[in-house]
Amino acid sequence: PDLAAKAVEGVEKLRKKMEKYSDTSNACEISISQGDIFDQDLSQFDFIFFHATTFTDGTLEMVKAKLSREMKVGARLAIVSKRCDDIDNFEPLDTVPGGIGWKPISQVDEKWQLDCYLYQKTEEID
Repeated sequence: PDLAAKAVEGVEKLRKKMEKYSDTSNACEISISQGDIFDQDLSQFDFIFFHATTFTDGTLEMVKAKLSREMKVGARLAIVSKRCDDIDNFEPLDTVPGGIGWKPISQVDEKWQLDCYLYQKTEEID
């Protein structure tokens, strides 16, 4: 709940800056959803971000299968603390420094330093 509240706060700050510095006629829609990923239709999203720090291996495998099935081609995924290199229809993004598709990110609590892995869905798989 605390992280979701911080995320909503961050989105509001971003919206205010976008209104101040840019033409909002092309503004993208940003929404934060907190809940069970298995209850969500992922096909509508262009970008999905989630913390997987406490996911068991079994849970992560189920999540990866859902992402592979439901995300649309071109959609991007950012996942904290777990890798998804083995999803056949996803490729790591190499647009971050070092070109390896991941980046350490600052956390709300400074004692944590977790990696955020970035991917893009490249194709549908039957």
